[in-house]
Amino acid sequence: MRNIKLSLILVFTLINFSFGQAIYTNKQIDSLIAVINYGNLKNYRATLQKMYFSSNHNNYLEGKCVTVLKKARLACEEGNYKFAHKYLDEGLALAEEKDVDSLRLFADIELAVLSGREGLNEKSVKLIESCFSRISKLQHFKNKEYYLGLLYTYKAMFSAGLKKQPTPKEYLEYHKKALFHFTKVKGTIAIPAYTNIGNSYLAAKEYDSAQYYYEKALHNRKKVKGFLAIEYANLGELCFELKKYPQALSYIDSSNVIAKKQRVYYLLENNYATQNKIYTELKDYANSYISLKLQLVYKDSVSQGESKIFKEGFSYYDSKAEANNTLFAINQSMLIIGFIIIASLLFCLYKSYVKILKNRALLKEKEKEINADKVQIVSLKQKITTSYEEVIVMAKKNNPLFFNSFKELYPDFYAKLIAMQSELTPTEQKVCFYLKLKFSTKEIADYTFVSAKAIQNRKNRLRKRLNIPERDDIYAWVDTI
Repeated sequence: MRNIKLSLILVFTLINFSFGQAIYTNKQIDSLIAVINYGNLKNYRATLQKMYFSSNHNNYLEGKCVTVLKKARLACEEGNYKFAHKYLDEGLALAEEKDVDSLRLFADIELAVLSGREGLNEKSVKLIESCFSRISKLQHFKNKEYYLGLLYTYKAMFSAGLKKQPTPKEYLEYHKKALFHFTKVKGTIAIPAYTNIGNSYLAAKEYDSAQYYYEKALHNRKKVKGFLAIEYANLGELCFELKKYPQALSYIDSSNVIAKKQRVYYLLENNYATQNKIYTELKDYANSYISLKLQLVYKDSVSQGESKIFKEGFSYYDSKAEANNTLFAINQSMLIIGFIIIASLLFCLYKSYVKILKNRALLKEKEKEINADKVQIVSLKQKITTSYEEVIVMAKKNNPLFFNSFKELYPDFYAKLIAMQSELTPTEQKVCFYLKLKFSTKEIADYTFVSAKAIQNRKNRLRKRLNIPERDDIYAWVDTI
């Protein structure tokens, strides 16, 4: 299906060009490459396709090479490792044909990223170290600062997969160096650097610094109208650490809305895990159960996605091995090497399959836990029903314990009410409690031993203090809290 879509895109692109669509000049191609590096390009995929076609038409080998490498990065970010390898191989071949050191450097940076994404962290870090030494030797390299920022970011990212990981201080130093180089490039929005520094401070429990950098990342991301889900998720995690639960839930909800549209399952898994912790802290076990269930659903989606990605990567290597065997069929030693490669790949596929089976077994265990939680939730619901009936009785008798009992039964309602208007008097709060329990004006008046007119006046004052529109039913409005 994916190959069919790519073929259709290519056909429509060729039709557009055949009807006289303008071709980019070499200077325009260079400008677009700069926009891709430093900004947020709209219609990214279509523009890359047109840049590639224009480079071919103009016989502009350098533009074609960089465009192919950008296509490799796009495929890598989408998890399509098979096409990422194909584009990267083409880019490496063009870099060798052009015999330009900067192009070889670009190609090796993309190879380092792809290797890191595939879990080959040692290979990735070695390539990055090599790029550091080579970039310093390049003269008149106009993109030097930008690529130094990228290299420090990737070094921190993929060093996390090494046996000997950097210390938290070293991680922070990498990200600060990345920010330093990014900010030296005019027009660069250093969003990843701000986010990564915020993560480092959060891990060190330096919350004020973490909040500063997270908010900088969010502000910059909004400037380019980019993907905001990660920034909202980070702020939600920070608020959770600070026990600011309503704010945390608000940020996480915003993150989930965006992540669901983009199908970013790993982020949704993390978000629902945090939500589960928050609701557990708030003793809201019903919502805690829902969050846990959604966390497991998205965790399963992540596992399936990883399995698919590795299978595609292996199928690419299999196809290359088969091509090599055909090419060197006469050479017996090459056949043996090809057999060893294929056997190794099959072994890796087997390990991947075993991992999937383990994940399924883990999911079954989680399902058992969820079933046990269901029993607990039923018990909790019974307790809540009993508590509700007791609160109703207290309200009718105007029992002094009614105020505190209601707050225990509806902690979220009380917290949100106070957040809206912190200066509500106890009497005004109490009227809100009666409204939440659906008592009429006459009933409230009877149970609190005042006139119905007095209760109506209090309801009118509440409308003003809580900014409730006249057209809205006050009972319906209270239910939204």
